[in-house]
Amino acid sequence: MALAVRTMIEETGLPYRSIERELRHKAESAGYLRSDGYLTRSVLSCLANGQRKRAPRARPLRGLHELAVENSTSPEAVLAWTELEALLLSFAALRTEAAIGLAACVACGTACVACKAAALPGKLGSQFKPAGIASPLVAPVPPSEGDRRNRLDYDIAWPAARDLAGYILVDDLERANGLIRHVSIEAPPAETADAVAACRDLELHEATDAIIRYAGQRPDRDVLEIVRSLNQRERRAEADTLLDHALTDTATRK
Repeated sequence: MALAVRTMIEETGLPYRSIERELRHKAESAGYLRSDGYLTRSVLSCLANGQRKRAPRARPLRGLHELAVENSTSPEAVLAWTELEALLLSFAALRTEAAIGLAACVACGTACVACKAAALPGKLGSQFKPAGIASPLVAPVPPSEGDRRNRLDYDIAWPAARDLAGYILVDDLERANGLIRHVSIEAPPAETADAVAACRDLELHEATDAIIRYAGQRPDRDVLEIVRSLNQRERRAEADTLLDHALTDTATRK
């Protein structure tokens, strides 16, 4: 999906701001602006870089496809809509599969009418169990996109990152925030460092930043242990950011 979107953006020959304006106009003209919206600059950027956690709606994506075909000097470079639509469906199916596998009720680990969570084969609570195989959280990236590790089959340092990704995917922010606060403030320092590494690897960047920010409020010894663990995991940037937050928090309290 990332490669297809990037190609369409390039074939329009327009900057992001102009693309956004054209897509909004198409949505207004076709009558789906209020129901389906349009692809904004930020969404286009996330899609093009493989950072979008949800599949785009079909009609806004069709608008981008039409714009690319209209403006392209070599229309054959743009994926046919039937192929793009099939890619969109497979992308959405991958996300749905991930959500079904991750969004069980925290209390019972089964389908829950109250929270509309999906059923899991066993009780949820993988955040407190040994790491297993990670669930698919991102669509596969073409080889030309670089050596991004394949997340379909790789052990992660903090298994609960899979649960966190599932909560974010289904907009269950209460559970997501609760898990983030737990691992940031209450978990042992080594587990906090594992959580930072795992969330960064899974491109849960906002969650990673939140964990680091909360962890910076912990006692000095905890902060130092987390920093040491991050450096041992070769996460120098995250370790430095944590130190900055801790120093700022200390200065604020004085």
